[in-house]
Amino acid sequence: MTWLSHILLATAVAGPLCGSLPAVAFGATAPDWLEWLLRALFRRRIRHRWTTHFFLLWLAAFGLALAAAWAWGGIFTLAAWFAFGGFSHVFADALTVTGVPLAPWSLQRITLAGGRIRTGDPGEFVVVGLLFVLSLTIGWCSFSPGPGAD
Repeated sequence: MTWLSHILLATAVAGPLCGSLPAVAFGATAPDWLEWLLRALFRRRIRHRWTTHFFLLWLAAFGLALAAAWAWGGIFTLAAWFAFGGFSHVFADALTVTGVPLAPWSLQRITLAGGRIRTGDPGEFVVVGLLFVLSLTIGWCSFSPGPGAD
């Protein structure tokens, strides 16, 4: 999926849940920009949708960050929303024809819902657009700057 689709999809889910939209949007693109960062740091070819796209690792990161946010709050809450964005990215990529790898210890790639979506095709934008409109219909939390802001 495209970055715009990843951001819209993640914020469509996080908006009604009162999520930190900047953290979610940053996380929603993280698997791709982390891939670029690894390429730059190690100066070698990193396969697209491999090292940074492990489905179970993003799911575990979200679960651990959510548990830490529940226990301690603060920065862990932002980490949970970031990890949610990352998980939504790999979940959305799992809807595509090529899917995503399940875990580092497995060569299996998973596709969800039959992997019928192709990146950049109209079907991608229809699915994401419908979900985004549905989330706006449900209603988003009102985000305010906080106490004492003018």
